[in-house]
Amino acid sequence: MTHTVSVRPGVGVTIYGNLPRDIHPEVVGACDHVTLHTAADAGDVRNAARVRSLGCNRVWLAIPANYLVRKSDDDAVREVERCARVALDMGAEVFELNGEGSSDGQTPGDWIPADATEARRLALLAGALLDAARDVLGDRCAIAWTSHDMPGFRLPWRE
Repeated sequence: MTHTVSVRPGVGVTIYGNLPRDIHPEVVGACDHVTLHTAADAGDVRNAARVRSLGCNRVWLAIPANYLVRKSDDDAVREVERCARVALDMGAEVFELNGEGSSDGQTPGDWIPADATEARRLALLAGALLDAARDVLGDRCAIAWTSHDMPGFRLPWRE
């Protein structure tokens, strides 16, 4: 079954670091949506409520996805399922996996495949993670895959 969840356009901010300290009313008030970039836990439910109390009702949850590459595939799927449940608990509009390569773009690692075999594994893992998120979220929350890396960083974009 194919799920389609529409997300309205808008101007947003991604907040990571020291939450809730870094949730500033003047920033939240200027945004159409706020993304909390965290490891996904009960604090995100409270932080989403704080964002809404400051006037922004559209809250997204973004998790770093690089650490998932270093887990077994089964553990990575279970972790995404756990994080997706947090997204539901906080009423997130979007659940985002942020999968990147090394920060310098030159060193293989994380979502940058070292060879064709690893590229295939990463492609299958990415698909399994997205499927796991969709199994939990259904059509109640959109799913996104983001990265600040560019195609020149050798991410397995085609896969």
